[in-house]
Amino acid sequence: MSQILDEILRLSFLSPGENGAGVPAILWGDPGIAKPGRVMAAAESYGMRAWLLSPGQHGHGLFGVVPVPRQH
Repeated sequence: MSQILDEILRLSFLSPGENGAGVPAILWGDPGIAKPGRVMAAAESYGMRAWLLSPGQHGHGLFGVVPVPRQH
């Protein structure tokens, strides 16, 4: 799994994007598997910056999402 994650990060950082190199990526996985650390290490190794956004820390509004209750 480690090699797969490394390849995903490499492709994310080095693929052409709208504003130069890099395309957005979402890493989803169990807690404690060093997702933020791997992203930051990959960014540093490619001489790029990375922003880590966590809904738990910043709230859903940061992502342009407003929770709306549903009636059943």
